[in-house]
Amino acid sequence: MERSDVINGIIKKYNMNNPHYLEIGVWYGNTFGNVNSINKDGVDPEQYVKSDFVNYKMTSDEFFKNHITKKYDIIFVDGLHTAHQVTKDIINSINNLNLGGFLVLDDVFPHCEREQESLDLKKTGPQTGDVWKAVYNILDDLESISSDKFFIKETERGNLVLKIECIDNTITIDNTIPSSNTDGFNPCEWNKFTYKNDFNTYLNRFNNYNSVL
Repeated sequence: MERSDVINGIIKKYNMNNPHYLEIGVWYGNTFGNVNSINKDGVDPEQYVKSDFVNYKMTSDEFFKNHITKKYDIIFVDGLHTAHQVTKDIINSINNLNLGGFLVLDDVFPHCEREQESLDLKKTGPQTGDVWKAVYNILDDLESISSDKFFIKETERGNLVLKIECIDNTITIDNTIPSSNTDGFNPCEWNKFTYKNDFNTYLNRFNNYNSVL
């Protein structure tokens, strides 16, 4: 299953007509280009841009601080895969969603321990970084402001879909998260959770989520 299938599944299931869609982390645009809407914005730092779809060539921090001009119906978060940045992107996304809009998180399901090690863009092979740790750390908060919840593990490394029903300004960035990994080359790893001790518990949290859109 492609990630665009997940997003288009939301659009179809909820009868959305050309929803306002934001994608954080566009890269080649394989997902962005196949989303069924004419109202789309893409954010990616210029040094990583591989797609003509990106109309905001900057970091997501810069975009949310100085360039956002509307609320969105769907925000797809696939930016820098560090717990610190993912948490910031989640907070900013929630604050800029229309109520009843959808937060879609990518790379929440690493297939093995190696894939979730501290992000290093010099490494080859799939890397989710510690996205799952960021999600697990605030999952209670996310669930409390969501109605419909979906966990789709059939995409490349899994997607979490949450229908956000209220703004929650209480979600904060855990001060134990290493914050210097801003370019993907920091060997520091967040040790609050470990794959061996916590990942299965995290994964079991999704047992009561819908698995099909």
